[in-house]
Amino acid sequence: MFEKFVQTAMAQDSRNCFAEYKGNMEGVPSVLYTFYQKYNPEDVEMVYGANVIRFVPAQKLLQVKQEYSYLDVDIIIATINGDPIFMKGQKIYTCPHGTGQPKIEKATDSFEEFIEAIILSE
Repeated sequence: MFEKFVQTAMAQDSRNCFAEYKGNMEGVPSVLYTFYQKYNPEDVEMVYGANVIRFVPAQKLLQVKQEYSYLDVDIIIATINGDPIFMKGQKIYTCPHGTGQPKIEKATDSFEEFIEAIILSE
C-alpha cells in the first residue's frame, strides 16, 4: 500500500520527494517504522479534497511534535492547511490549531486507513 501512496504522490506532483531513512527513530511509534524507513516523505505535499496535506519527514517528527506541544499526542505525521494530523494510540486525528480549546476529530482508525483514504481520494 505504501508503494501505491508514493506513486499517487508522484503522479500529483513529480517534485514530491521520498527516500529511505536510516536515522534516529526515537519517539516514533513502531507502527510507523516501515513507512519512515522505506518511504520517508522528505518533501511531500498532496492535495486531499480542497485541502493540502504536508507530510512531516522522519528527521523532523520530534521537532514538529514540540511545535504542537499543547496536544497530548504520540506524533504529528502531517499538517492539513497548518492544522496538525497526529497519531494517538493507533488512531489518526486532526484539530484546528491556534484555538484556546482545540476540538479533536478522529480521521481514521489507523495510519494505513489514513494512507488508503488519500490514495482513494484521487
